[in-house]
Amino acid sequence: MALQLNLLHEEFSEQRQRQRDPLKLGIIALCTFGAILFLYYGWNAYQTLQIKSELSEVEADWAKVEPKVTAAQNRAEELRKIIDSTKVLDSMIEGRFYWAPFLATLSHCVAPNLQLISLDGNVAESNKIATVVLEGISAAREPRAAAEEFRQLLSEQLSENSLGIRPQSGSPGQGVVVDQVTPASPAAESDVQSGDVLQKFDGQNIESFSQLLELVAVTELNRNVELDLVRNSKPVKTKLRIKQRHPGYTEVRVGFKNLEDLDTSVNLAGVPTPSARFVLNISFNPTPGATSSSAAAPEPAPTK
Repeated sequence: MALQLNLLHEEFSEQRQRQRDPLKLGIIALCTFGAILFLYYGWNAYQTLQIKSELSEVEADWAKVEPKVTAAQNRAEELRKIIDSTKVLDSMIEGRFYWAPFLATLSHCVAPNLQLISLDGNVAESNKIATVVLEGISAAREPRAAAEEFRQLLSEQLSENSLGIRPQSGSPGQGVVVDQVTPASPAAESDVQSGDVLQKFDGQNIESFSQLLELVAVTELNRNVELDLVRNSKPVKTKLRIKQRHPGYTEVRVGFKNLEDLDTSVNLAGVPTPSARFVLNISFNPTPGATSSSAAAPEPAPTK
């Protein structure tokens, strides 16, 4: 009987033990999962605290430099406004026409036997074309020819394609005698000198200064041409490069409005010399390379 009771007790113990094992496993699994969650959220909390600490340091640093940054931004805005205003002023200055270069060119063309009496000029607001009315007196054995030489020289000096020479009055029938050479001009860079006789331009004979101007006018810019001349009775060949001058005006028109002989003579170097009165109409576009929308009017013929 005692043996049976012992066996029954052991069976009950084994049955209760089998019932406890799943519970233990569940508790162990739950504890393990809880430990993992604890470590996960603990690690996230640690990272959050670290980020907050770094953010606090950054905010403290920003609080130190923020006044300087704000001041720099305000200064940058002020400078940007100044730069914008300067650009507007620069555009106004660059687009403005200055008379000084034109007057300097004009003075270079006035020979000793010419006298300018009056000059009136203006610049149109619509197309920026400059117009000048010039009145003067020329004195020579042929005063009209002297006035014509002045007109041709002025037209040559104002144009983009400029050789940069002043011819002597009374040049021979063939060739052009150089009186003066403009500094930094194509002629000066090609070593053309005062007293040289220009005979050929790009292989074509030069009969007069007006013909030379026509040849130069149709020559492409930055093209090298051959120039034949006589210096001290010796033939000389040189290369000439026509380039854009500054100021290089475009659409240049220089024509006589009036040209008439005067009854009075002028005392030129102690010699009474016939004189003529002339009025020139001058127009040009002061912007290099620009072309006006208006059609180019032909040069008016001189009044006899």
